[in-house]
Amino acid sequence: MIDGEGMRIFSGKSPTMKLLLSLLVLLGTFVPSAAQTLNNSFDPILRGDPFDVEVMSASDGGYFIFGTNSFLGDDNSGSLVKVDATGQVVTTFQKVFAETNISRAVELPDGKILISGFFKYVNGIPRDGIARLNSDGSLDHTFSPGFTGIRNFSVMADGKIIVTDLNQIARLLPGGEASRQAGD
Repeated sequence: MIDGEGMRIFSGKSPTMKLLLSLLVLLGTFVPSAAQTLNNSFDPILRGDPFDVEVMSASDGGYFIFGTNSFLGDDNSGSLVKVDATGQVVTTFQKVFAETNISRAVELPDGKILISGFFKYVNGIPRDGIARLNSDGSLDHTFSPGFTGIRNFSVMADGKIIVTDLNQIARLLPGGEASRQAGD
């Protein structure tokens, strides 16, 4: 992943990640240059397989780590966690748990986070495949689109959300309500 400063972000220090980086260098996909150095100050102490997690830049310079339930240090950090620029857990951001993986996350202009995946619940509350979190990680209870099985989404410039499930494509208004008219 390339963050806002043009830095490549790789998660995990496992042998699997070392093998992946070696393969990328061997294949010429990743060619480190003199300007590309390892930033040793970013150290989230991520436990588990790096293929199970994604990293997304946060607007405040930190990062969101999401996927399956992750472990940072010895603490079960949940399905989505926020870390600062050095990789330390942001304790003011609530742990977010989904019973299966979170496959996509986008920070919205207002600081809220839209997530999707194959989950049915977020923090024990029914949310079938899509949920919106407040900027502190708590579930935004005002966002409940009423669709089931949403697997992916795209946020449009006007704040409307295009969602897909196994059988349909729909447009939601920024608050999560279904857009029923062409002018919505």
